[in-house]
Amino acid sequence: MAGQPLQPPLSESLDRQSPARALDYLTEHRTPDGGTDPDVPPRAVGVDDATDALRCLHRLSLVDHTPNAPHQEVRVHNLVQRATREALRPAARDMAARTCADALYEAWPEVERDTVLGQALRANTATLTAHAADALWQPDGHPVLFHTGNSLGHTGLVTAARAYFQDLHTAARQNLGPDHPDTLAARHYLAYWRGRRGM
Repeated sequence: MAGQPLQPPLSESLDRQSPARALDYLTEHRTPDGGTDPDVPPRAVGVDDATDALRCLHRLSLVDHTPNAPHQEVRVHNLVQRATREALRPAARDMAARTCADALYEAWPEVERDTVLGQALRANTATLTAHAADALWQPDGHPVLFHTGNSLGHTGLVTAARAYFQDLHTAARQNLGPDHPDTLAARHYLAYWRGRRGM
């Protein structure tokens, strides 16, 4: 099945690591066990529940779930992704985007030793940003936006990091204003990676 990596919460291997924020989101949005009884709270979603859901979606050909493929366990065709996004109300779409960003940030190791994982996390962040940039700037810039640029620089892609922070600084000014702490942080990182590049 062709497609792009699914943005978290499902893109990480649920057997090895499952960001708590993603499981909380799934718990909040699951069908209650009591049917339509609003007094019955939903049962918490665990790793096994999420894995079972992925296997069901795989059987229905809605996702490609290959648990043994490092950092690409779940892939979703672009049309399925688009239909899913368009079916959500704007507030739900924004909440899902922030949850995805939280899960990405939580899954990102402090020190990147696995370049393939770093590349997959950056690709998922780019896809998420392409479809939900506005949500990632409310109420402030999401930390995953800054982490992505620094990841580029720390893996030796200094020119790409400088260009990334140039764009991020522009987006921060547009979304938050010139004096917001996140705008100033983006400018700081831009200066830092510009200096590392020798400009």
